[in-house]
Amino acid sequence: MVMPRREKEIFGDLASLAATPGFAHIIAYFCARDNFTWYKDEMRAEDMQHLYSRSRLIRTEMFTLVGLMARANPDYDALPPEDPAGVAAQAEALLEELHQSMTMPWSEAFGEAMANGELRNPWTSADAMREPIFYGGEAAFSVQNCDFAGEKYAADDTWLIEHKGASISDMITVAKSIGDLHAEKVADVVHTGPAPVGDPRFLPAFTFTATELEPRLEISQERIKASIEAFALRRGQGNLGFKSLHDFNAATATPIIQVGEDRFILFHFNALADALYESPFYWLGADRKYASTALKHRGQYTETFALRRLSKVFGPARVYQGVNIDRAKGDRLAEIDVLVLFGDRAVVLQAKSKRLTMESRRGNDLQLKGDFKAAIQDSYDQAMDCSAALRDSSLRFSTPDGTVVEVPDNLTQIFPICLVADHYPALAFQTGQFLVPRVVPAVLPPLVIDVFTLDVMTEILNRPLRFLSYLELRSLFGSKVSIHHEITLLAYHIKYNLWLDDEYDFVALEDDFAADLEIAMGARRAGLPGKKTPDGILTAIKGRRIDALIKAIEAEPFGPMIDLVMLMYQLSGNSMKELAAGVDGVLQSARMKGSSDFTLGFAHAGLTIHANFRPRTEAEPRLLAHMTLRKYTQKAPEWFGLCLDPRTGAIRFGEKISFPWKYDSKVARMAADLGKPTRPAPAARVGPKLGRNDLCHCGSGKKYKKCHWAAETG
Repeated sequence: MVMPRREKEIFGDLASLAATPGFAHIIAYFCARDNFTWYKDEMRAEDMQHLYSRSRLIRTEMFTLVGLMARANPDYDALPPEDPAGVAAQAEALLEELHQSMTMPWSEAFGEAMANGELRNPWTSADAMREPIFYGGEAAFSVQNCDFAGEKYAADDTWLIEHKGASISDMITVAKSIGDLHAEKVADVVHTGPAPVGDPRFLPAFTFTATELEPRLEISQERIKASIEAFALRRGQGNLGFKSLHDFNAATATPIIQVGEDRFILFHFNALADALYESPFYWLGADRKYASTALKHRGQYTETFALRRLSKVFGPARVYQGVNIDRAKGDRLAEIDVLVLFGDRAVVLQAKSKRLTMESRRGNDLQLKGDFKAAIQDSYDQAMDCSAALRDSSLRFSTPDGTVVEVPDNLTQIFPICLVADHYPALAFQTGQFLVPRVVPAVLPPLVIDVFTLDVMTEILNRPLRFLSYLELRSLFGSKVSIHHEITLLAYHIKYNLWLDDEYDFVALEDDFAADLEIAMGARRAGLPGKKTPDGILTAIKGRRIDALIKAIEAEPFGPMIDLVMLMYQLSGNSMKELAAGVDGVLQSARMKGSSDFTLGFAHAGLTIHANFRPRTEAEPRLLAHMTLRKYTQKAPEWFGLCLDPRTGAIRFGEKISFPWKYDSKVARMAADLGKPTRPAPAARVGPKLGRNDLCHCGSGKKYKKCHWAAETG
């Protein structure tokens, strides 16, 4: 095996290559190849597979090339290199060698530990963590960065207009227009015939002028120009500080390159969208008089963002912001940033606005762990303290306006969420390596995410028990899964259900699982042609009676019934379809016969459904007896039961029994007779006596004489 050279040498060779006259044409080709998707009629996952290929250049690699080229202050009007395919191949080879070089710290640490028979974690050093941080993937969908920038900086508009000449909404509108223009130009190139490496048509496709944008926008010429210049790397400004891979690269903060008085190049629209969300923070912070105000606005944005997104799922009445926890007047213990109360479940969200610093990206151990503590560990510790407090009935909970928050005494599950306001590279991976966990009764392991992931979760899992089910399954199986980004795991869950059998000790998920989810978000937010809901657990029972039952439970959450739905959501797709068919069959049979039942056993529990017209005083004991026998037969620790109205399919009542299984000879004999055929009893009914030609009481729509008359009068 040939060992890669030192990173510094490889970086130097990349810099020399990027200074090649006409190298901008090579970058333009890479951007067209690796950032655009072509489809017919409707976008499908297979149309996006090249975007998840290991051979694709990710944005951090692409902008390493852009930054090095800008550092050389090239002539952007130069023709393509004499051997463009050779130059492109050399660039990709150097980037691959750079990747191999960055893996050496953890690879060597792992090999050394294996040779010594040690079980040392090779990822504990910041030097080893540089690789997953650099190759951690995209921060967010571009539509999220654009839209959220408007929320994030709305309170700072006065400063932006005064100091930058345009509002944040102006900047977003101009950025989207540039993206649309580029897409049209690149499409024109592709549709006019084969476009090989170095094709001189690509670079003009990424070039634009403010004059081109004016007819497309209803914004003044001055604000259009100001919006462009705010994110432009000026002519002659260069990028001289970019001397190593993890130095500040001005091309990421100012991704628009000025090449003439009114001529600019933007190679990557997602980079501009990302800069829209990130760069204003640094502008505002650089103004010492305004910095504290900007920080205050940023903290408010993160909490308000979480409040709005969670309210969308659970309803505003169940979501509270800034909940104070007091032992007595003047004795404040803590504050919950956002609290959700749903039946006997709670979500405790703590938000932080800390970010990963440049020193951490360079491999500074102390700084990396300090950043993680400030952004994640402190948030987690606060969430755990607040979660434990929720189970202390002696404490008082109230909102800033003095409204008392009534916390249920019997909380059975508390889900902590640690939320960061910005993209935090390799967040899931760093959490697995650095988080110091605690054990608190009824509190599950935390979900550590950024605002972009929370947005996708609340958009797709937009019903309470769907959302809580993911939190539960994530806490149960998250430690078994290796992912680059939380979106990958969420996409897998939506497609297959995140339930991993005991036979799986470790599962690695590739990023291409996220293709259907990315299409869904594009269809919902940007109007792209594609499925707004990926096929899978969200579509398996849509429109079925079982889904209506779950919605009824969500409308009036009751602990045991929440348990039941959470259990249902752990079923495989086939089992869920079997349950849906069972519910439909029970109702149809009960309308014909007056009563019917259905039972489905799970791994450690089960569900029995009765549908009948009997009064509750009779129906409830019968259901409980049936549940008890089924529970005994399966030796399950708990069992659920539902009684449905055959006419409407609505839930009449629900039950849960839970106690350890033990042998009982009497129950065993009764259970042995369960399911044996017996003489059918007349169907019970409630109401006035019916005539032969009246509609039958069972709701079948048939006349009484052709339905239940013979059974009830014979």
